Amino acid sequence: MRKEILMIPGPTPVPPEVVAAMAKPMIGHRSDEFSSLFRRIHGYLQKVFRTEQDVLTFPAAGTGAMEAVLVNLFSPGHRILVAQTGEFGFRFGKMARAFGLDVTVVKFEPGEGLDPDRMIQCLEEGGGNHYQGVLVTHNETSTGVCNDLQNLGHWCRQHHTLMVVDAVSSLGALPLKMDEWGLDAVVSASQKALMTPPGLAFAALSPRAWERSKEAALPRVYWDFAAARASLHKGQTPYTPAISLLFGLEQALEMILSEGLESRWEHHRVGGKAMRAGIASLGLSMVARPQDASDTVTAIWIPEPHDANGVQEQMAIEYGVSVAGGQGNLAGKIIRIGHMGYTSWDDIRTTIYALESVLGGRPSKEQKACRAVDQVLKDKGVMDR
Repeated sequence: MRKEILMIPGPTPVPPEVVAAMAKPMIGHRSDEFSSLFRRIHGYLQKVFRTEQDVLTFPAAGTGAMEAVLVNLFSPGHRILVAQTGEFGFRFGKMARAFGLDVTVVKFEPGEGLDPDRMIQCLEEGGGNHYQGVLVTHNETSTGVCNDLQNLGHWCRQHHTLMVVDAVSSLGALPLKMDEWGLDAVVSASQKALMTPPGLAFAALSPRAWERSKEAALPRVYWDFAAARASLHKGQTPYTPAISLLFGLEQALEMILSEGLESRWEHHRVGGKAMRAGIASLGLSMVARPQDASDTVTAIWIPEPHDANGVQEQMAIEYGVSVAGGQGNLAGKIIRIGHMGYTSWDDIRTTIYALESVLGGRPSKEQKACRAVDQVLKDKGVMDR
């Protein structure tokens, strides 16, 4: 039987241990057993977020967490600066406008990462302290770009501007240190590097963000962070939680922390380098500039006469490898390969082999792309991992 390989930016493959954990018998969400489970998960999440602050959990997709953080921190008319390095930056800005916020967008070209100096210049020209928030996507899966957070975060700490970060596709895979970097709000979700099915969303706030939330005037009931925090301190949630997903999340977090968070960061760094080496050996160009390239998602321009949608379809039908197509203006022009979470070196090699075969004639005899991948893995001493 052919193994089907899921190499999209999310949802990502789920380890069998996590699948097994989700099959546990149901428990009551007001029971002591649930409270113990929820408290353990909370402690694990704090370690992954690198924060001493509370991490709130909601049954939702990552977009739910993005909406939640907006309604808990801001009021109609608040001035917001959005870094748009792709479709998810665009989504953040669109959501902010829907809630009546005064949004200014700093738009970067496809493949171009956030320029902190340009963002800071816009903040200062706009009146500095008059901006209530900056919205940034840490890892932009639509273009395969990873954005620098630290320099911009430093500026925000010196002013009265909240730094709000979408870490949906970076948490657990890329270095992210909420407290050390002074980030005011970080949101994420379960279905990417945390190796759990879709359906759980997370949000953590800094002390000054919690203070700002007391003044926020946007309506919220389900997304009320104060209510979620009060319940968390009792080992509960305000409303019915996704208990089976929490069983799986506990298992996934234990696996991540048992290996070590820094080790997971290194795993993704090596995987990203190996993927880029394979792509370069085929003479293909990435959407992201080399200095901005993500280690969890690689976006690739598909040259003529090949059709990006056709390449995507062939890889799935002929080799069992599922990759993603482009979004927005990049639809039909690129493919996107996800390599995060429960992804092995063999998965990366098979994906590269499939791409080389589809583009250059099948099956690939030269396998030069696989050799390029193997060389990176050999140099890093992880060939047998």
